[in-house]
Amino acid sequence: VALTLDGTGHGDDGTAWGGEVLYSDFDHYERIGHLETIPLLGSEKALYDLRRLRFAIDAMNGEENHDFTDREAMVLTKLMDRSVRTSSFGRILDALSFSLGVCGERTYDGEPAMRLEPLLDRGKLIEGFEATCENGVIKTAELFSRIEKGQKPADVAYSIVYNLVGKLVDTAISKADSVGTKYIGLTGGVSYNSCIASMFRDMVISSDHNPIIHRDVPNGDAGVSVGQAAIALRRI
Repeated sequence: VALTLDGTGHGDDGTAWGGEVLYSDFDHYERIGHLETIPLLGSEKALYDLRRLRFAIDAMNGEENHDFTDREAMVLTKLMDRSVRTSSFGRILDALSFSLGVCGERTYDGEPAMRLEPLLDRGKLIEGFEATCENGVIKTAELFSRIEKGQKPADVAYSIVYNLVGKLVDTAISKADSVGTKYIGLTGGVSYNSCIASMFRDMVISSDHNPIIHRDVPNGDAGVSVGQAAIALRRI
């Protein structure tokens, strides 16, 4: 059982994955739970123009967004139901980085999340950002509507991320117990974030399970080929 947290992965349901809890062996996999999906308005453009992520989240919450002109907002609203959706944890970090004034536009791969990491390192857990889960879907958009003026950005960032990781770990623990394993893994590019990895490790250990974290195989895309080779050898 593993948390697979990344920027963009091709899901088998036509959406972009990246915030999943998967149960797998060498023969099959099962998607146990995942973060709520949000539309990528303009697809690739939403990866760089972070305003689009926040616009989509505000639209999901039924809230006004003032980052675009009325004409632009009208076009983006029409894209809400036409754009590919993503459950990516990386995109949530991007939207959070933009919302807290850390990064307005991505100029290189992973920039918003990396610039957010110092906030996570010094943040503390505050009330009001508890996450909910319905039928295996962990709600993300509603957390952004709870951000208020006067709150410390570091505390907001830490609390949102901590609660989302917590729900993902809870989902993984439930599955691990049902199949009789004590091991829960963390993988994907997001797991390069030391604060998120520490949260995961502490949560898993406190639940009397054993965390598995990368050491010899890369966390991100470079590790995919190792898994492909293992599965191919199994089939041969």
